[in-house]
Amino acid sequence: MAHLGGLARVNPLEQQWYDPGVHPQEITEERALDYFSQPDSNPFYDRQCNNQRVRQQNFGKLDLAHLRSLQGTEYELVHSQTPELHVIQKQIRKSDEVSAVAQYYIVRGNVFQAPPVAAVLNARLKTVAHEIRLALSEALSITEFDPVNGSKWKQAYDMEEDTYRVDPARSKRTDEYIERTQTKRVWESILALERNFQGAVNEQAAVAAAAATAAA
Repeated sequence: MAHLGGLARVNPLEQQWYDPGVHPQEITEERALDYFSQPDSNPFYDRQCNNQRVRQQNFGKLDLAHLRSLQGTEYELVHSQTPELHVIQKQIRKSDEVSAVAQYYIVRGNVFQAPPVAAVLNARLKTVAHEIRLALSEALSITEFDPVNGSKWKQAYDMEEDTYRVDPARSKRTDEYIERTQTKRVWESILALERNFQGAVNEQAAVAAAAATAAA
């Protein structure tokens, strides 16, 4: 609940409304929009909408053809799965274009506002980020750093002993891999030096050969 100018502003996503005088089994596809359209008690219903105007002009009845001929804010039933679920959409009609503003779920008589897509994505991303942080923390807790060998996994963790088991076979394989890797890196360094200084070596050999020829 937010406060603005000293007044409490209720987050519509935290609100819930229902009519205790209507049994959920009575809310059929034909009556879902009527159940929602209660200006005196339903905080989600805008009494200035076109639905209310049409009802006032037709003695409480909603003429859908008349409603769709008007421009402005209106409510429409967009999905119905009697008696468990009905979806009411608040939308703005401009000529032949209709823009959705919000959607409301009627779940066995209880009305909720559906969260916007951005809010859903934000919540999902926060959940994913939290799980990734947990995974990274767990990964860091079972790695160790050695100045010579660099980072590597610790031995297998034993939950009963609350310690890391020593696997001789795995340790031997790890040491052999590190040895092969270090040997390969040394030879690559030697070959790189040889390529870089081959020209200088050849030049010195040519000078020495020329000097020997001149002395002869």
